[in-house]
Amino acid sequence: MHEIKDITIIGGGPTGLFASFYAGMRGATAQIVDTLPQLGGQLTALYPEKYIFDVAGFAKILAKDLVRDLTEQAAQFNFPSYLGQHVQALEEEDGHFVIVTDTDRFPTRSVLIAAGIGAFSPDATCSSSSVLSRGALYGALRIREPPSPRRQRGGQRLITVNR
Repeated sequence: MHEIKDITIIGGGPTGLFASFYAGMRGATAQIVDTLPQLGGQLTALYPEKYIFDVAGFAKILAKDLVRDLTEQAAQFNFPSYLGQHVQALEEEDGHFVIVTDTDRFPTRSVLIAAGIGAFSPDATCSSSSVLSRGALYGALRIREPPSPRRQRGGQRLITVNR
């Protein structure tokens, strides 16, 4: 099993890469776990030569260039990325979460699911009151410093953000 991290980001696309960078800026430890064999998500896998027009600060940017820049930005904190890892389960163990993949286990204090275009959607289990009452939040939200008690349970938060 790996060393416990403050945040494990499921998804190595643009959102996951930026989340990794931002975790480092805030002094948190982080790691990325992704099914794909390289970082960049759909931008790398499907259309690296396509221009992207909806990124703040850029009138247009090639998908592969955006991924390169986001990867470089996140790399300054030297957080690991585990690629080719298909997440199978999320468990609780000794007061923290453990992300279980086909071949590995990743202990973490919090989970951010940054999987794109239908890779994750909450099923009945995720949206049940038993999970939500334990700190799972689904959807876009604004996080304040420090997190409000209703958004934090025992030092653990699970937040999913979908576009």
